[in-house]
Order: sequence, then structure tokens, then C-alpha cells
Amino acid sequence: MTTTDDFNDPVLSAEQQAAVDSNARALVVVASAGSGKTEVVARRIQRLLLADPESSGRVLALTYTVKAADELRARLDSRLGALARRVDSETIHGFAHNLLRTHGTRIGLPLEPELLARDEDRVELFRSWLRDHGEAEPEDLKGRLAGFDLARAKGERVAGLNDWLQALEDNGALDYPALLARATELLTVASARRQTRRLYTSVVVDEAQNLTRAQYDLLIELASDEGKIAVPMMLVGDDKQSIVSFAGADPRLIRAFTEAFAAERHELHTNFRSATALAAASSKVAAALGHPAGEEAAFAAPGMIAVEAFATEADEGERVAAWVAGLLERGLPQEALGDDENHLLRAEEIAVLSRSAAGLRLVASALTARDIPFALSSTPNEWLTTMAGRIVLETVSLKAAPDHHSTYWEIGRLLGVDLAEESASAVRHAILGSEDKLIRATAGVVDLTDVSELVPFLQAVQVQTGLADAEAANWQTDVLQFATSWAQFDRLTGRSELTWANFKLHCSRAQRGDDLASGVRLLTVHKSQGREYAAVGVVGLNDGQFPDFRATTESALRDELRTFYVAITRPRRVLLLTRAKVRDTRYGPRATQPSRFLSLVTP
Repeated sequence: MTTTDDFNDPVLSAEQQAAVDSNARALVVVASAGSGKTEVVARRIQRLLLADPESSGRVLALTYTVKAADELRARLDSRLGALARRVDSETIHGFAHNLLRTHGTRIGLPLEPELLARDEDRVELFRSWLRDHGEAEPEDLKGRLAGFDLARAKGERVAGLNDWLQALEDNGALDYPALLARATELLTVASARRQTRRLYTSVVVDEAQNLTRAQYDLLIELASDEGKIAVPMMLVGDDKQSIVSFAGADPRLIRAFTEAFAAERHELHTNFRSATALAAASSKVAAALGHPAGEEAAFAAPGMIAVEAFATEADEGERVAAWVAGLLERGLPQEALGDDENHLLRAEEIAVLSRSAAGLRLVASALTARDIPFALSSTPNEWLTTMAGRIVLETVSLKAAPDHHSTYWEIGRLLGVDLAEESASAVRHAILGSEDKLIRATAGVVDLTDVSELVPFLQAVQVQTGLADAEAANWQTDVLQFATSWAQFDRLTGRSELTWANFKLHCSRAQRGDDLASGVRLLTVHKSQGREYAAVGVVGLNDGQFPDFRATTESALRDELRTFYVAITRPRRVLLLTRAKVRDTRYGPRATQPSRFLSLVTP
């Protein structure tokens, strides 16, 4: 993809062009990282529209995230103008919602079904329904609903689910999983299915490795009849980048589609995003995952990979910050670039990634010391890495609002116990009853009076002997997480506002991160999926950190390797891989072992 055609678009490679030009009604494109997947998706849609510009038929383009849908829509708008109005670029949930708003009355839904987007609303509805029907209320309704969500994503039935579905139906309401199920049900109605198929002449599904069974069933109901494709459909994905199995994603569904409909299969191996060195590294990891190596492309730039080990984690954070500062001051190294390639770059073109959000804290501190702006983005579950840290955060919620039932339920779930009663003393008793020594050491948080006492208490916790080195080091990182958040909160908040409730709110905001702020991107690997940067640093590459010490089975280690693959395929020109030779624990400094994954990308 180095020259341009009449539309000022990149000229496609032979394998890309074959996927774009295929007339197969069932089509699968397996696209490795950097292989031009997004361009192929856009060009296929472009070809379908230009083939019959006077048609009223629409193309349904389904993506994994709202951001990806918006970016595809903008790309097509810039190329096709008014013709791009014939494309509906949506997430699968967005498509289902629109379908139900248009035709939902045919299956008994109101004209504007209420969408319950917040867990609190779902809990309240379920509680009210159970009470009205004389049913006993199970403890931890929020946890039960989360279990229902995962079961529905996988197409499974679990005890109690029928009650929840009936509660939704009786109230004319929907939650996100119900959007998929009711839309699938709607498409079994002949008139609704017929109208929807008249509207859409083709369906394109991006990031298909992230499909759940429920999403797949909706697509199949839309596009097929009796084992034959009724609406042409293309699935585009890469199972090497499937890292959301915790939400029910099943990359095997791509193969199931291929086999069920004898789909024509195209593979995009050549990496156009990365430079020579980066493409070679990603090919080695792909081979370890059981995938063939891509073609040896003649890249315009050689690229650069550096692997560095530093004495301590603090040194690692400082040296990575210095690397970022050097890139901002001097630009990309000339030896990584092609002829006449611009070496200057903006802060937003640099990213530092970690397996967990906690691994980014020392980098963030070092960037702050250098006055380098950054935007931190993680998923809430990655903000703290130890179970003890998560229990401390829930205890903060308890101190903030002791009458909130959901906090007691969450603490009970984390501890794996049923609390005797909803009280601080019951929580303290349950924490002290844990078999985990580190968790027991945090029980005193329940007795704290002022929120300013929290961080000193955590810093004084004595870690007992017998705790795994990786777990002890992760606890130290969690303590640093709380200390960093408190320092920010204390600096930004007036004396009278330094309350448990406000600190909990501050932590919640920190968990979500800020994806819109300017500056260097600090991201967990999961948050980086689908993005690319000129230069990427990956920190914390020790066994126990990446792969995570809890990945003890072959399946779990394979998931960790997929995550590593995503990390090293984010950069276009420069990749820095770092580790600390020593991690601090309560026992003092402990030596580390380099990540086993490093051997895949180093000579």
C-alpha cells in the first residue's frame, strides 16, 4: 500500500485486493495486526456502494467499539460524500437497539423500551419485581446479574435467569444483553426479517474475534436461512488478538461461520503498519500462537526494537520517562525511519503500555517530575492488582456509604463468604477470617476514622512471610496506587471536602482514566487494542508481571501471549521493552526473572 489510485487511497496488495473484490456471499478475512484490515473493510464497503450507486440498499458495518464505528464513518464520508449515507456504521448493540426501536412492537415491546444501562437500575428493578411476586431476594443481586450477563453472552442458561428475563419483559425494559436476545427474537418474525433484509444488501463485521455467541446468533438470524446466506456477510478478525474472553468473546466463532456456510477465506499476513524489525518480532509471536509467518515485505523503514533491564522499578520508570523526553525533544531515531520520513512526533503518538494499570504508576510519577503531560487509561478491574487492594477499595466505599447494600455484597463476593449481617463489624470479622495473610492485614481499614489515615495505614501493613514475591511486589504497587491517588486528591480538594465519599469518587474517576486528554498515552494492553502509535514502550516484562503470576495453566498462558502480541503490534517504528531486575517487597529487594515472552522477540 504505497501508491494511490483515483480516489487518493492506498493501492492494495494482491491479498488485500482479493478480499475486497470477492463476490462470495459468505466471506472470512483473517487479518493479522498491521495488515491493513481497516483499509480493506473501508474499500470493500466502497466497492459495494460504487457498484450500484443508484441503489437504495444499505451496507451494515458493525464494529467492536463506538470509536471504531465513528472512525470508519468519517473515513467513508471523506471518500464518498453523499454516497456514504448508505452505510450504517454501528456497534452490534447499537444495531440491535435501533432495530428494536423500529420494529420492537411486533414482539410486544413498547414504542420506546427503557434501556437499563446502570447496574443500580437493574438491581432496583429486579428487587422490586421479586418483592411484588412474593419471591425471596437473593443476596448480591448485582453479582447475580453479572453472572446472568456472562451466561447470556455465551448462550447458556443458569438458575434464576428466567426470573430476570421475566422482570424485564413485565416492565417493558431491556439491558444490554437483552438487546441482543430480543433483536434475535424479532428477526424470527417474518415481516421484520423481510424488511431488515430489504434494507441491508451486505453486512461487514470488524473485530470478529471479539464476537460472543449471543452476538453471533443475532448476525446469523439476520443473514441466513436454513444454512444458506441470505444477506452477503464478511467477517474480519484475528484470533491472535482475542483478549476479551472474560466477557464471553469466542474467537472460534469465525471458524464456525466458515464451516457452516462454506465461507471463502482470505488471509492477510503482510504487516504494513510496522517496520521490518517490528514485523519480524510479531511474526515470531504469531508462530508461537500457531499461526503461519507473514510474507517478508519490503518495508520502507527498518524500525527499531530495544530491550533494557534496569536496577529497580523506580529506575525503570525514570528511564522510560527519559526515553519519552528524548523522543519529544529529538524525534524518532533516524536509523528507525525510511528515506525522507519525518522524524518529529507529537506526545499523543507515544504510548507506554503495561499488563496492569499498577505497572504504569512509576512511569506516571517520573513523567510528572519532568512536566511531561500524559493521559492514563485503564479498565476499572486493572486499576488494582491484588485481591487485598480491591477489598481495601471496597472498604473505602463502606466508609463512604455504610447503608449501601451493594458494597457489602461486593466485599462478600471478593472474600467468597456470605456476610453474617450488613455492618462494619461483620466486614471486619470476615476479613480477619480470610485464609490470605495479606487480606487479613487490611482489616484495620474498617476501624479508621479519617480518610487521611488510609495511606499511612496501608504503608505500615506488615506483609507476612510465605507471601509469593510477585504478590508482595504487586501489593507494594497497589499501595503506591492509593498513595498517588491520595496525593492528587489532597492537592485538588479543599480541607472540608476531604471525605471518604469524595475520595471514593476520585478513585472511580482515576479507574476510568481520561482518553481525551492530550499527552503521552499510558495504557493497559487491553485498552490499547485497535490503536497504533509511532513509538511504544512496554514496561514490567518480568515473569509474574507479564505473564501474570496467576496464569498457571496452558490456556491462561496462551491468553497472556495473545495479550503480549497485542502489545508489540501497537508501534509503527520504535518498540522499547523494559523490566526491573529487582522489585521492592516488604522483605526488601527481591530479584526477578525476565518474562519468558522476551525470548520470542530477541535474538
